Parts: sequence; structure tokens; C-alpha cells
Amino acid sequence: MPTAAKSAAIEQLRDTLDTASAVFLADFTGLNVEKMTDLRRKCRESGVSISIVKNTLAIKASRALELSDLEPHFKGPTAMATSTGDPTSPARVLLDFHKEHSMPEVKLGYVEGRVLSAEEVKALANLPTRDQLIAQVMQVAMAPAQNLVYALNDSITKLVRTVDAVRDGMEKGTIQAAGGDAPTAKAPVEETPAAEAVQDEAPAEDAAAEEDGKKGE
Repeated sequence: MPTAAKSAAIEQLRDTLDTASAVFLADFTGLNVEKMTDLRRKCRESGVSISIVKNTLAIKASRALELSDLEPHFKGPTAMATSTGDPTSPARVLLDFHKEHSMPEVKLGYVEGRVLSAEEVKALANLPTRDQLIAQVMQVAMAPAQNLVYALNDSITKLVRTVDAVRDGMEKGTIQAAGGDAPTAKAPVEETPAAEAVQDEAPAEDAAAEEDGKKGE
């Protein structure tokens, strides 16, 4: 490989390793073209990048990033699966594919500056995905709000039932509508002392008028 091409390949590996949230190395021995194409497709569907690396170039790229823990594992047929998002995705894709085809064999994982053994990679693959974790957190956070919504819906339902019951009672005449022509009892009129006084004074006024008439004759 020409020097310029090697330098470009090393630089590309450096960028891949530097920007990845997780790196997984696997021995792809036994994978034919058909199975490798299938593995690439499944990686692409999960947002995972996978490539066959040249060990000498990968070692130089890892040295440039001071990732010395990865160097001993760049041996034999090596596939490198990386992700810039969910760090569990590459591990899950590789192990699911291995269950189906008994290949490839995962060598190690490298997540947040820590090297993971093959067993630790299996444990990582069994963890919930990032989206699943977010959904679980949101479910817990939304629980009080959901309870409030349920309570409000219950109160509204009860109110509607009460209004319907009142309307039904009014139609059947068992409930008197507010402001209706309900019969009312008339209060008895009591004669007050003032009224009696007016009645007593009337004859006296008549007598005085009669006396004045006589004098005029």
C-alpha cells in the first residue's frame, strides 16, 4: 500500500476510534461473503459501523491515541464494530449474530476508556438500550402526572353522570327546576295598631262635619 494511502487509512482509523462511544473487536474467521454481508446489514440497521481492519495500521492508529490496551488484540482476522451512540448496540449485534451463526468471536470491548473482556461484553449486551432506559425514566417521571389525569377524568365522569341524573329527574318531574312556578303560600295580613287607629278616627271626623253643617244653617 502506498505511503499516502497508508497515512489516509491510519487517519481514518484514528477518527473512528476517537469519535466512537464504544469499540468492539471480533475474530471473523469462518465468515464467508454472504454472512459478512448479512452482518454488515444488521450493523447498519442498528446504527453500528463495522469494518475489516489491517492490524498493522490499527496498531499505529491506537498508538497515536494512546490506546495501548487495544494493541495486543489486533491479531488474526479482525473486525472492528463501533458506535457513536448507544454503546450497547455493537455488543448486542455481534452476540446476536454469534448465537445464530456461532461466529464471529468477540475479542474485547472498549467503552469509556475501559477494556471489557468477552464475558463483560456479554453482560453489556444484556443491558437495556439507551432508548429503553429513557423510556423507563420517562415512565417513572410521568407517573404522578398520569395519576392526576386519571383523577381528573374520574371527577369529570362523576360530574357528567350527576348532570345527566338531574336532567332525567327534571324530565320526569321528580326534581323542581330552579326558578320554576313552584306554589307559594300567601302570608296572612295582620291588622296593625295603625290600621285600627285609622278606623277609630273615621266616625269622629264624620261627627265634626255634621256639627259644622248645623252651624251653617
